[in-house]
Amino acid sequence: MSQIDYNLLQSIIDIQSNLFKISNNNSSSFYPTIDNLKKAINEENINFNGQKEHFILTQHEKKRFGYKYDKNSLEYIVCLYLKKRIDKEFKIIFPNRNKIIKSLFGTLTLLKNMQDFTIYKFDFKDFFNSISNDYVNQNYLKDSNLSRAEKALITQYCNCFKYTFSGLSLSNTLCELVARDFDNILNQKLKDLGIIFYQRYIDDCLIISNINIKEDSLKKIIEEAISSVFYKDNTNIKCKVKLNPNKFNYISKYDLNQLKELKFLGYQINFEPESNPNKIKLTYGITKEKIIKYQNKLNHLIADNIKNELSDEILRQKIKAFCHRIVYLSTHKNNIIWKSKGIIANYTELQYYLAALIPDTKTFLENAVKDAFNQNNLPLPYYLKSSNNTYTLLYTLQNKKSMIFVECLGYNLKTLKKLARKIGLRNMKGLTYNQILGKYLIALKVGF
Repeated sequence: MSQIDYNLLQSIIDIQSNLFKISNNNSSSFYPTIDNLKKAINEENINFNGQKEHFILTQHEKKRFGYKYDKNSLEYIVCLYLKKRIDKEFKIIFPNRNKIIKSLFGTLTLLKNMQDFTIYKFDFKDFFNSISNDYVNQNYLKDSNLSRAEKALITQYCNCFKYTFSGLSLSNTLCELVARDFDNILNQKLKDLGIIFYQRYIDDCLIISNINIKEDSLKKIIEEAISSVFYKDNTNIKCKVKLNPNKFNYISKYDLNQLKELKFLGYQINFEPESNPNKIKLTYGITKEKIIKYQNKLNHLIADNIKNELSDEILRQKIKAFCHRIVYLSTHKNNIIWKSKGIIANYTELQYYLAALIPDTKTFLENAVKDAFNQNNLPLPYYLKSSNNTYTLLYTLQNKKSMIFVECLGYNLKTLKKLARKIGLRNMKGLTYNQILGKYLIALKVGF
């Protein structure tokens, strides 16, 4: 087999081997070389059905299953390669959550002055387990400009996995390839209905119109778009995509006579009528589900520290990282990519609406850390004794606090090493700034 971009494959190996070593503390475990991959591909020894691991995710009392490969397996690397080739060939641009939210908040400010509006939030039921790999292959990939060798590998992969299951790097790409057609067709169907906002993030979709539209009318239009995209007549292979009947959210100014909640991408926006029928009150926050998730994570950080008899300094740094926006740089093919992590990074738009926070969100931001210590029956450490400090989420959000791990802007190499040594990291000789940073952030449960 030929027609493989081995330069791209080498680049993937370089990046992934480095991440593998960081994640596994410089493990001596074998990591494939370019020669290993060339041989396996040429001899047709890539076996997508061989080393896959089945797993089950439990979230909010719901279970969904997926598959994954070991990150040092040939199949994992080939999947990453195919993903990047499809992304490039079809110019796939994945939705950016922060951009979507920024656009949404900008749109929401306009609603207060509108005579009427309609908001409709919907998603798909079991989205990843509903899109057929064969369907995507037959309708999009088979006649593309991908090489014959790449198409053969993709077909082999599709024969192994019936649907775009969670955990597989190719799943997001194959989903997005067909889902963006859904976006285009739905936008066409909505173009005469006063739409001022439409965005989809994976399977979460939100429509905002500046006129009143009946819920049944919107649902009918959406189902027509689903039918034309996921159930094409030119193939016997079909997807199982359908709307989730439990995830509709319809808000209209016309019948806004009580508080209505909009939940989208972890944010919650409450719409409340005021005495003046032409005015509405908006409050902003984090959904209850996400608050519980973050509080549990914080509780676990402290409990884990106790269980493993880790130092107070390790816990202090973990809490500081938990409460801050973590910023660092990643490089790929000479491109510099800014990365940001943490609750504050995920909900940065709330910093502009501090006076209009939903009470539950404000309480969480103020008291999450203290509540976690109380939950674990521990006295408050010295660094939590002040009401305004860098160890509370509300303070860091208000004051736009970040921990910047960029050598020329934030923590330099000397300081980073000092922080790393304080939490027990050793053997840093010869490691680059980002290699040390990776180990440090993984140790703090931030991830890298």
